[in-house]
Amino acid sequence: MYGTAQPPHPPPFVPQSVEVTLEASGDSVTLMTTESGGYTLNNRTLISRMTVTASNREAYRLTLDGTMWTAALIVP
Repeated sequence: MYGTAQPPHPPPFVPQSVEVTLEASGDSVTLMTTESGGYTLNNRTLISRMTVTASNREAYRLTLDGTMWTAALIVP
């Protein structure tokens, strides 16, 4: 009697980090990919057009365009 071969399991998901520079502030934020194809920042779900604050208290809008994140200073 022959056994049936089980299909191989996919490799475990390994999150990837994405560094986004906050322009002139000199700061950067580290985003992490999620298994569902999204991103997190400090373990919180991140969506395009959310804002973050640099150490100099300037606010930046993070925007996802395809697979590239950019940060734009929000002018007061």
